[in-house]
Parts: sequence; C-alpha cells; structure tokens
Amino acid sequence: MIGSRETKFKLKKVKPQDLQLFKDALNHYVAQSGFFYDTLGNKQYGIYFSISVELWYHINLKTQKQDIPEKTTLKLSMHQAVIFSDALDEYSKSGVGPFEKAVCFRYKAELDSQLPWPGQLLNKG
Repeated sequence: MIGSRETKFKLKKVKPQDLQLFKDALNHYVAQSGFFYDTLGNKQYGIYFSISVELWYHINLKTQKQDIPEKTTLKLSMHQAVIFSDALDEYSKSGVGPFEKAVCFRYKAELDSQLPWPGQLLNKG
C-alpha cells in the first residue's frame, strides 16, 4: 500500500488457489489494457495497466512465501479495488470454466459491496 491512511478494502479468507486465479485474472486484464493502450493511445488504459501490474506484484508476494497460509486477507486501496473488480469481471467473461466464474463473482461481489457508489460520493459534500 502506498500510504497508511488510505481507505482499505479487504478480501477475507482468500485461499491459495484463489490467489493464483487472481494472478491469472490480472494477467488477462494487463494484456487487454496494454493492447488498448498501444492501439488507441488512451492514457486511461495506461493507468489501468500500471495499477493492475502493481496489484499483480502485490498478490505475487503472497504466493511466493514458503508457508502460504490456508486462508489470507488481501488489503487493497480504492484504486486497486476498482481495477481488481473490473479485472475479475472481465476474466469471468473470457471463457473460463464455471468454477472460476463462481470464484470471480464471489470476490467481485465482496469488493463491490465495500466500494462506494457514485451517489454516496456526491452526497458527502
């Protein structure tokens, strides 16, 4: 995480095999956003690309430990949570099996329940 005062979003009780699925979903998202950035030249896709790469490395650190806990908690900042939710959604639509889709939907729903919706942001003025 970049700062200690950032809003933290948590995915709790994440299994090691789910961490691998997260890395696969982020790889898919990195390839997709990199392609769009290269072909369209839209800086927004470059931002998506950099955030998803940063998040991939964050998750990869958890999978490189010798003793991976049976269940772990993944803490995300708001920008990581938004990008990760989108990455899980895109990956679930990419032709993966029903088990992978169910895992993606579960964690996407958990993230989406924590993220503020635009009306909440506009009313806090």
